[in-house]
Amino acid sequence: MKEELLKCIQLAHFRNDSETIVSVDASHEGLGACLQQKQDWKLVTIEFASRSIPNSYKTAHLNELECLAVHWAVTERFRFYLAAQKHFTVITDNWAVAHLQAKNNINRKYTRWILDLQEFSFTVKHHKGEKC
Repeated sequence: MKEELLKCIQLAHFRNDSETIVSVDASHEGLGACLQQKQDWKLVTIEFASRSIPNSYKTAHLNELECLAVHWAVTERFRFYLAAQKHFTVITDNWAVAHLQAKNNINRKYTRWILDLQEFSFTVKHHKGEKC
């Protein structure tokens, strides 16, 4: 995602019939997300989004922040685009997010987030993160 931000930014129009990808990342500073599609055999950016972390999450574990980033990006920030998609892909650099739905014992917050996300059809893929 960092490399995409450094390039000359040209945003494309969203197409309902194209493969859609949501990339997310989180830190104790904020959440970031990027909506992309494969259009005409290349990956194009539709929209970038970011937000700061609420004070209640300043001491949260990174696993929780990554899950918050996915929930925010899919159910709030890019909902308008993703609601009409039959299926899309979420890319994260956190294993906990990639395997969240496979866990047996999770707390209420994660349960609520999973329930909110169930109205969408998506696959979570892990992509190894890089140190800055």
